[in-house]
Amino acid sequence: MIALALSGDQTPMEKLAAKIRKRAGQVFRLGPTGIARTAYIKTLGRTVQSSADYGRGIARRARRRKAHGFAIEDRVERLKRRLQGRAEAGPPADSEQSLRMDFAADRGRFVQLLEAILDLAEAGCAVPRLVSVDWATNSVTAAAPKGRTYREAADPELAARIEDALLAIHRAGYVLDQVREDSILIADDGSVIVTGVGDALPLAGLSRDMSVYLRDIDREAFNHLFGTRLLTAGYLRRRDSAPVTLDRPDAAADCAYASIVIRDDVHWGNIWNTDVGSARWDFILKDHLPIPQGGTVLDLGANVGLNPLQMLRHGAASAVGIEYDENKVRNSLVLKAAFEWLDNRSYDFRCIHASFADLPSLGLGRFDVVTALCALYYLSEQEMRDLVAYIRTITNLLVLQCNTDRLIDRAHEETFRK
Repeated sequence: MIALALSGDQTPMEKLAAKIRKRAGQVFRLGPTGIARTAYIKTLGRTVQSSADYGRGIARRARRRKAHGFAIEDRVERLKRRLQGRAEAGPPADSEQSLRMDFAADRGRFVQLLEAILDLAEAGCAVPRLVSVDWATNSVTAAAPKGRTYREAADPELAARIEDALLAIHRAGYVLDQVREDSILIADDGSVIVTGVGDALPLAGLSRDMSVYLRDIDREAFNHLFGTRLLTAGYLRRRDSAPVTLDRPDAAADCAYASIVIRDDVHWGNIWNTDVGSARWDFILKDHLPIPQGGTVLDLGANVGLNPLQMLRHGAASAVGIEYDENKVRNSLVLKAAFEWLDNRSYDFRCIHASFADLPSLGLGRFDVVTALCALYYLSEQEMRDLVAYIRTITNLLVLQCNTDRLIDRAHEETFRK
């Protein structure tokens, strides 16, 4: 057994010896699999990208050729049947401008544009309205509101609306692939219309990594041309940069306590213990937490929000976290954005800056599951009793996790008993 002295009267050498014993115990408990995983994650981010982007570039060009050339005439017949069921669009109104796109002999691009513009319109994306199709000349006429370019609009609040317009297209299953300054039109009412859909490509059938790669091409172009601040793999891999939703340049380092693995090449902190962060989810929680499919979750002591976000990724509909550390609350917004970037969807998650002892005063309503993972025993005994008595009024299921490992540095010995 390894015993750690908890007295504040230790000499520097005794403190060093205790730290060494603690780390040795952690490595022992990781085992061969955990040690291998740690080494893999620490090194992969430096090696995987050197060859991957070149291969993805080739795959991107192959994807474009396939999208423009696969079973053209069958797709034409499907499009004609699809257009027969649409109400007559009518010519451009006085408040609209006409957009004509001619593809000449490139029937593949012509068909791909038609499929994209119909799919995106049905998904509610802000794209031009289809007016007419000339099958003989491979040309499309569409209409969009009269407006200005991004440069002409010069609206400092415009970037957020442009971000939303692009994210809607991505979540509808498409990428623009080719983005120019005239790809965005700002209508007179301030709404954003994405006119640059002539090279749009579907994401269906692609691997997740290829989908992310193509979406990042759009995101990087939008960030460069339109002043947006959309996350990309390259941005997330730069661990010395500030996450875009935070105002502190060193905030990403605060994730190191609960090391987070977004993807093999995107991670914060090092896995030093399989009881925390992504390792705790992968090795302990994933297969044992009762995740309410389509239900609601409340997480007490949410830290950077990893566990409630993972429950959302695995079927919960909405989640709320409560965290006392304000910087961890801000970091939870970064983590939410990172998972939304990876998964190409939005998550209904918010993290409240408060002590979970104050839960009764927050008025959050009922939840299908309440979790308190390695958290409850930081309250006083009376606060614990009062909180649990209240929790039973807002849920039928409370999940507790208590870490009794004596290798943990506790400020108070009493915490272990509680």
